[in-house]
Amino acid sequence: MAFASHTNDRRHIGFDPIILGHFREADEGHTFEFGDRWSAPSCDFCSNPWASIDEFPHVIFTTEGKRYARVLKTVAYIVVDEDELGQPVIEKWETRGRRAYDLP
Repeated sequence: MAFASHTNDRRHIGFDPIILGHFREADEGHTFEFGDRWSAPSCDFCSNPWASIDEFPHVIFTTEGKRYARVLKTVAYIVVDEDELGQPVIEKWETRGRRAYDLP
């Protein structure tokens, strides 16, 4: 299970994204929390020209760090790398048990 390094009530406003919820990756059953990139305009990780915030509005917290993503109800598109042309390499993950957190 990969949790964010902060909670919504103990985050640095503008620097830490609001955590929206969690989901379980269907193949391996690992659970991941995800946050909103729009909520952290000063976050170094949250702004990136090759992984557009419009196309990938979420950040996923993994044991290796953070990844850009678009999390839908039953699928998530995760940016796993950057190719030699500077374009994002995307994996499609089937998901289960997506749950949105109650926001303060």
